[in-house]
Amino acid sequence: MEFMLRKLVEFFGSLKLAVLLLVAITIVLAVATFYESAESTQAVMLRVYRTWWFNGLLALLAVNIAAAALTRWPWKRKHIGFVITHIGLIILLGGCSAAFHYGTEGMMEMHVGEAPGSLVRVEEQALTVVVPETGQRITTALQPGKDGSIKPHTIKVAKDLSVTLDKFLLNSAASMIIKGGGDQPNPALQFRLQSEMAGQNVSQWLLADSPDNSRASLGPAQIQFVVAADDQELKQLTNAPDASATTHPELQIAIGPKSFNFDVQKNMEKVLDLGDTGVGAQILGYWPDFKLDENHKPISVSDQPNNPAAVLILTQGTNEMRAFVFADPGMQPIVRATHGELIDAQVRLVAGQQRPPTGGLTVIADQNGGLHYTAISRTGFTSGSLEVGKPVSPGWMDFQFTVEKFIPNAIVSSEVQEASGDPNNGTPAVAVTIRSGDQTQTQWARFGQPVVAQLGGKMVHLIYGWNVMQLPFTVRLEDFVVERDEGSDNVAGWTSKVAFEDVEKGITQRASIWMNHPAWFEGYKFSQASWNPNDLKYTALQVKKDPQFVTWLTWAGAVLIVAGTAMLFYFRRWFSATKGALGEEEEFVEPEKAENKKVVTV
Repeated sequence: MEFMLRKLVEFFGSLKLAVLLLVAITIVLAVATFYESAESTQAVMLRVYRTWWFNGLLALLAVNIAAAALTRWPWKRKHIGFVITHIGLIILLGGCSAAFHYGTEGMMEMHVGEAPGSLVRVEEQALTVVVPETGQRITTALQPGKDGSIKPHTIKVAKDLSVTLDKFLLNSAASMIIKGGGDQPNPALQFRLQSEMAGQNVSQWLLADSPDNSRASLGPAQIQFVVAADDQELKQLTNAPDASATTHPELQIAIGPKSFNFDVQKNMEKVLDLGDTGVGAQILGYWPDFKLDENHKPISVSDQPNNPAAVLILTQGTNEMRAFVFADPGMQPIVRATHGELIDAQVRLVAGQQRPPTGGLTVIADQNGGLHYTAISRTGFTSGSLEVGKPVSPGWMDFQFTVEKFIPNAIVSSEVQEASGDPNNGTPAVAVTIRSGDQTQTQWARFGQPVVAQLGGKMVHLIYGWNVMQLPFTVRLEDFVVERDEGSDNVAGWTSKVAFEDVEKGITQRASIWMNHPAWFEGYKFSQASWNPNDLKYTALQVKKDPQFVTWLTWAGAVLIVAGTAMLFYFRRWFSATKGALGEEEEFVEPEKAENKKVVTV
């Protein structure tokens, strides 16, 4: 038994196995590095660093190191340095493996001149549930599987509100289903646009009460469907537009009995004058045609004020509040306190009106169920009545516009199905069921596309996208410097000059970050990740944070390795002295001097 155990220890502690493991791990790390640059950090984490086989390689290497130390058993004083070094290696491997599993890493994008930020985008999928009425906001990291499963199964939002995750699609495609029979007014219009010269024949639905589906862009055509509230508004909509009447979206701020109106585009990044209210305000961002991209970041899909949204920051003393407001009345403002408490202020965004561009066609439904249209072409403005099935010419080449169906009280539902194609470039989706008391509502949440549900008298916002990490301090990009080779435009390097500020601790620290020169603040590591040559006020920093125990493991392993190596090389004489037969220490003799010196044992 002892013989078999020794053979087993010799096998696992052999140098051949160590070389084989080190070569295998080196190859895996090299491939993972290229894979991370081609895909993403989250992809390499899920498919390499957090897999059972990679962690098995690290565990086998730890066993090899431990077995190598056991081959010297029973240990003597001369083995102390050897054993300490091997223990340090094992602890260091454990720290590295723990960092892969428990460390947090993300990206922070900033612009010069923007307000300090504290949110880091983590490359892991998450579902955020927001209840504007109560101010609740819960973000839960998701673990989707290729088999359609997803974890966790249930997210508890409040005592009487929960969200259940039913199904996951790696790649999805959405289609809108519209039928009549609704008990509430909800005008829906199906049209067809045809042109033999352009080779176009397209049919599409429009919903007057949906900002996302009330307009369509088809080649040269910008088609919109609206409802006139009364005869006066119908007259205004069907009259030729006046360019001088163009207005921009307007921000309305109410503080107590006082109200203030500001043109959003004219007051971007300016300090707004709110009189003697003691409240400061600044518009940080504006998106005329708001939408969330695949990275869960707000973008504008056009320059037209089709779906305006703006973000505003309010300050009052030590309190700071950020409000994300929408012109769409169906979207409630998203308000949160970034420091201190919420400020007693009401914020609204009112959409402006803009002259339809050339190639614009507007369909207007009146209160009696009649349909009208206006069209602008290079030849001028035209308007008239519309009949279902009867085409009209808007004046664009040979284009014909035809209303195929009109439903005053439409019932709208969406159908999400699994889509073919490359899943890595597709749009994942998760089916969720919202429960409030005995009421339930099931919807699909597609990646980067907010979902609004009303249940039990509560408005619930669902956002499926990338997770975010909240920093306990703020970071501000003060300057971004691009160095170029002397006498040319070749880029030599770039530097982000940032300021870290922890208000609660009263700490402010400035740092310069460039490639391979990170900055540290309160345990967080900030490294230069990327920049945009077309926007020299932009930078992207990689932010990394390891739990405290991971840091201690890593440092303990490194200290033991250094200490053990030092003992092996600098304390050889003391560690190599052995006990004689009578218990006295024998004198250590270096091998090259052994022939000329006689060793006497007493």
